Order: sequence, then C-alpha cells, then structure tokens
Amino acid sequence: MRSIKGFLIIIVAFASFAFISLDAKALPTIPNHDQILVQYGKSSDLEIRVDRELRITIWNVQKFTNGPAYRDLFKFATNSDLVLLQESMMGENYASYYTGMTGLTWTGAISFFDGPSGTGVMTASRAKPTYEGFVQSEAREPIFSTPKMIAITKYKIAGSSDELMVANIHGINFVTTWIYESQIAQLKKAVKNHKGPLIVTGDFNTHMPDRYLVIKDMADSLGLKYVLMENQRFDYLILDHIFVRGLETKSARVLYEVNTSDHYPLEFTGQLTH
Repeated sequence: MRSIKGFLIIIVAFASFAFISLDAKALPTIPNHDQILVQYGKSSDLEIRVDRELRITIWNVQKFTNGPAYRDLFKFATNSDLVLLQESMMGENYASYYTGMTGLTWTGAISFFDGPSGTGVMTASRAKPTYEGFVQSEAREPIFSTPKMIAITKYKIAGSSDELMVANIHGINFVTTWIYESQIAQLKKAVKNHKGPLIVTGDFNTHMPDRYLVIKDMADSLGLKYVLMENQRFDYLILDHIFVRGLETKSARVLYEVNTSDHYPLEFTGQLTH
C-alpha cells in the first residue's frame, strides 16, 4: 500500500509540473524509425582485446543540465572501453563534443526530440561495433506519451568466434508494474538468442520494490549475474544496475564523488571469460 501511495504521489506531481510547463515550451516529438539511430566518432580498435580488463562506465547524465557533467564524461571516456549513457543529448549541436573524444564510436538511440536536439541512450566503444540496433518501448510514459529506448550493440572478441552484446536500457517510468514489465519483456526478446558474453545495464528506474522482481526474473532467464557495487550505499533509491554473462567482475563501484547529475556513475572492470 505504501508503494502504491508513493507512486500516485509521483504521478500527481509529475502531471502538475507537466501541465504547468506546457505553455513554456513545445511538446516533445517522437522520431521516425529512420531518425532514431545516430552515430558519432570512430573506434580505434576493430575488436575487444582479451589480454586486458574491460573498463566500463554507466551514467544517467540528466541531459547535461549541470554543465560540468560534460567535463566529467570526457574524463570517463578517456579511461573507458565502453561508456553507456542514459538521458544523453544528441544532434548537430553535440556532434563535435562526441567526436572530440577520440577513439570511440558513439551509438545513440533517440527517444524524443525537444526542438532540434534529441535525448535518449548512447553507447560508446573503443571497438568498432558489428551491429547497432534499438528497442523502442511499446509502452509510453504519461502526459507527453514518450517512449523509452534500449540500444543494442555487438563487438568482435579477439581470438573468438563469439561476440560481446551490450544492451543499454533506460527503464520506463511513471507506469504500473505490468506496463514496466512489458518493456523488460521486449529487452529479453531482443537478446535471448545471443549465445556469447552479454552485458545488460543502465537506468532501470527501479523506484518500486516490484520492479526488482521483474529485473531479477529477466536476469535469471538470460543467465545473467548481478554485479553488486563494492561501496553501495542504501540511503537512496538504487536505479542503476549492471548484469553480466561471460565476464568475471574485477571491481565495481559507485562514483559518489561525482555530483554533476541526479545519478551517480557506475564504474565496472571485468575480464571476458570466453
């Protein structure tokens, strides 16, 4: 009962804010199918090396509303093999920023346009992707009727016939659990036939207990292991998660010292076991 009451309070607050804001800005627009995927930059490698650890950063950047977030992301990108963002910004105004981080291909999946700029999920990699795709949620968030996105990418692994698949999700918010479950079902369908190493991560928006059960079922059905952060605090909602298959975790921590978004970045280091 307490979680239902809290959910209703969130809905009412969100709706009130949205209607107050309608006169101040144009409504977001949903991209056509051929407008969703965007790419910036060029990878420095053709495949993922297995002779060293894989360094990954996951972060909801809150649309870069805090200016120094650009600086923080630049630093993370310099030291990462994979960077997975949610609520990232895309468009002509941002192209030079992403291409300025040399050695990375940035694959973005736009959820909606706010004027000329799009927002959605982005995955950057030092290895050149062999596949870039997306899953647009069939469900829509209330008020503005916007979808949430999952970016799906694949990469060659040196000396192996397997490929690494990476799913970068921004979970749908402000909906009931069964609607949330429909997006997770889309995720499972998109990755279930992949036989090699798999990373599923991002902002799952697990602000209600029932959602943890949904993503646990997803992980169990795909043979994924949950990565527990070494320094995890439990004094706030934990919305961002990492699940892996075919990787051995070496270290995983929350970067609490980074406060340029309403989410803390996650830092993961692992070794491919395939």
